[in-house]
Amino acid sequence: MEDILEQRSPMSSPDVVTNETNGFDQGATVGYDYEFIPTLDNKYMCPICLLALRDPVQTSCGHRFCHLCILRCIRNQARCPVDQIPLSSKQLFQDRSAHREVLDLKVKCSNDGCDVVLELRHMQKHHDICPFLQVPCKYYCGVTFALSESHFHYESQCTHRPVRCSVCQQTYPLNAAMAHEEDCKQHEPVECEHCKHKFKRYRLNQHISGECPQAPIKCVFDNVGCHKQHPRHHIEEHMKKSTQVHLQYLLSTVTALQKQSNTLQESLMKAQENFKTFNVISSQSAPLSQVPPSTKILDLDELSCTITNINLYDSDSEIHHDTSPATEVDEKDEFDEIALIKASHKQLEERYGRSASSSSSVASSPVVLPNTFNTTDVCTCKAAAGLKVLQNKHTDHDEKIVSLDHHVRELVAKMENQVLQMKDINTKLSAVEQRLEQQELRCCNGLYYWKIKEYAKLRRAATIGDMPVLHSPGFYTSPQGYRMCIRANLDGVENAQGTHLSLFVHIMKGEYDDFLTWPFYGTITLTIINQRELPSQRMNISETLEARSNLMAFQRPTTERNQKGYGYIDFYPLRMLETNGFTKNNTLVIKAQVRVYENPVK
Repeated sequence: MEDILEQRSPMSSPDVVTNETNGFDQGATVGYDYEFIPTLDNKYMCPICLLALRDPVQTSCGHRFCHLCILRCIRNQARCPVDQIPLSSKQLFQDRSAHREVLDLKVKCSNDGCDVVLELRHMQKHHDICPFLQVPCKYYCGVTFALSESHFHYESQCTHRPVRCSVCQQTYPLNAAMAHEEDCKQHEPVECEHCKHKFKRYRLNQHISGECPQAPIKCVFDNVGCHKQHPRHHIEEHMKKSTQVHLQYLLSTVTALQKQSNTLQESLMKAQENFKTFNVISSQSAPLSQVPPSTKILDLDELSCTITNINLYDSDSEIHHDTSPATEVDEKDEFDEIALIKASHKQLEERYGRSASSSSSVASSPVVLPNTFNTTDVCTCKAAAGLKVLQNKHTDHDEKIVSLDHHVRELVAKMENQVLQMKDINTKLSAVEQRLEQQELRCCNGLYYWKIKEYAKLRRAATIGDMPVLHSPGFYTSPQGYRMCIRANLDGVENAQGTHLSLFVHIMKGEYDDFLTWPFYGTITLTIINQRELPSQRMNISETLEARSNLMAFQRPTTERNQKGYGYIDFYPLRMLETNGFTKNNTLVIKAQVRVYENPVK
């Protein structure tokens, strides 16, 4: 009885079958609700719904009910609702006489403003074409109007009615006229300034950047000196003729780089020599008076530096002897000391110039250290000790740098090991995800929903030619069935380019092709899912194609995917696709439902 309740009554006459697609008497679950002329006699009224009998049945106790009304009633309580006598579905009998009598009754049209009176059996046909029938706009502008006013509404009033552009010949809703004007400019024919050929504006940049033979492009040796621009079809000839010139440009560039490298190397060597000289001076721990003249000869600058160093350390009352590795030597302070040494050079010349020589060449000649410096031995030892402290600090810093370098190397090694482990985990995870995806595609049983995300971005890419074709993942008609995919051209193809969405189906190689019947026999239904918020406003667009055995598209594939596909060039207008609720959250959903014929249809 459960199955019977979910189906239409088997006694429904073809004359009174309701049309569920247009909303007339939708569901057919109760009696006929009309204004009867004359008033409905009680003998034709269902005691349960109090309406005219629909598909009347008579009980064993002599009462009449609508077929579905009494079935629902005895499902809850197996008794007659009039006299409470026990009753079952097997005790119901068709009352064909009452059925004909009810259909012969006169009823008035239920539409406001319509005075037509007809027999009940003819009222449905009249209702479908009644001029006073209130219908919603098929373009979803939100207006409801009488059927007689539909022509006027669609021609003059509807703000969503489609209009055709006189420039690009595309169809778009009237309320999107301003947006279309901006987009239409991309379809205007413009002339290439280089080759003088005409193209649509949206293809002009692509033509100039990659196709135009007259477009000027830079030479590949532009970075080394060849700054001339040449037409694209002459660039190869330029490369052949200018080989020597390009080599000269390269030679000049390499030479300049070598000079720069040599200059840097010389500067580095001078810096190293100055550093070595400073170390030699700072490492002299013996008194200056005890150094043999034959082994210790300094020029005036070196002598000045040494004596100034002594004076500096002698005059400094606080010499830091902390040799702890934690104490850092400020290199800036060392440079300041060297600057002070040079600044005191003039004072040294005035103090010791008279005793060294009376001629003008004393300043440039080597000077032997005199014995008059015996009184400064103590100061010299202090200076040498201070320099020794600095050297110890540098040594400690070097050891600390080496230790940190080893630590960094260990951390880098650990990090590289972890990166390798992460790559291995990601690889395994990707393999698992692919297996799950393949399992879903295999078990979809020919019903597959393809979500095209970032639709606006892909649509623009298709418009400029960067991504004209999209293919869905390959899905199976059954776990061991045929494998196929959907192909979508978001900007259309051939005559429908720029105006319609093109959809095709391609047969793909599968694991069980050896056991399947070829060519493929069956039907494929392609549907664009409407994603409006209210279910009552959703209107999916579907087209069904039937496989043809003589077409290459349905033969067994010899490559991963058959080159030939089968489908619709102008499946649906692009403008209506983007404005009628088919995209939501920038996503377009396409459904494919495949039915395979077990026995080929001849």
